[in-house]
Amino acid sequence: TTVTDPVFTWYTDAALTNAVFTGAEFTTPVLTATTTYYVTVRGSNKCENTASTARVVTLTVNPPAVASDISVGGADDPICAGTTAKLTATTTTVTNPVFTWYSDAALTNAVFTGAAFTTPVLTATTSYYVTVRGSNKCENTSSSAKVVTITVNPPATAADINVAGADSPFCAGTSAKLTASSVTVTNPVFTWYSDAALTNAVFTGAEFNTPLLTATKTYYVTVSGDNRCENTAATAKTVTVTVNPPATAADIAVAGAGSPFCAGATAKLTASSTTVTNPIFTWYKDAALTDVAFTGAEFTTPVLTATTTYYV
Repeated sequence: TTVTDPVFTWYTDAALTNAVFTGAEFTTPVLTATTTYYVTVRGSNKCENTASTARVVTLTVNPPAVASDISVGGADDPICAGTTAKLTATTTTVTNPVFTWYSDAALTNAVFTGAAFTTPVLTATTSYYVTVRGSNKCENTSSSAKVVTITVNPPATAADINVAGADSPFCAGTSAKLTASSVTVTNPVFTWYSDAALTNAVFTGAEFNTPLLTATKTYYVTVSGDNRCENTAATAKTVTVTVNPPATAADIAVAGAGSPFCAGATAKLTASSTTVTNPIFTWYKDAALTDVAFTGAEFTTPVLTATTTYYV
């Protein structure tokens, strides 16, 4: 406003030896660091500035942020398929930070702007790319964005669980010791349920001693670990413990006791069953079944001197 018909000259050095532009509007070349220019003016009523009185113009060039400028919390622990992750970005090196979250490494698809990002429901391991910009840093380039990978564990399946101890039938009134193991799940935690909907957990651990069983019973086992989430109701391991009822007198036929015996003789008694598979017969001397006389189908009594009763 003080020089008539002004002519401006832009220099790169304070000594005014390297003029790079003449004119009022100067577009700099691409800048990669803070740069200083020196501007002079001359006109009808003023001569050009000297080196000591030139106008100094400093252009502050912020570097792009790098991945190490960004810390992200919430991505360390795996999540289960079908859930979301809450990620929180922070920085100690960028002033007035603005965080942008992208779904692609090229940084073309921004999905959120802000420090706290809750992902959509995830069904597989997913990576996000976070940038930051602020008063002292420009936004990261695609090569220097912070990569945040959220590990999504699938639910375990029945095939991930092995159960020992349920193969043989049990007798009513006994308990079954069931042992679960897994070769596919890291640091497995087993949960045993009494219902297929997995609403009634009855035990947590690998070795489950059932309560006394009076009838065939089914349990449902799940597993979770570092690399698997807990089975869904549809993929739990089904474990059926077969409980046999006690036999009755009607299940046993005995031959050889129909005719009287003479004192001093023995009796050969033969037990059989048409209702019990692979029968094992035990002969007792007392009704309380505490004194075993013989085990097997064919029992030859000791010498009898009086009428004697056995219990099979």
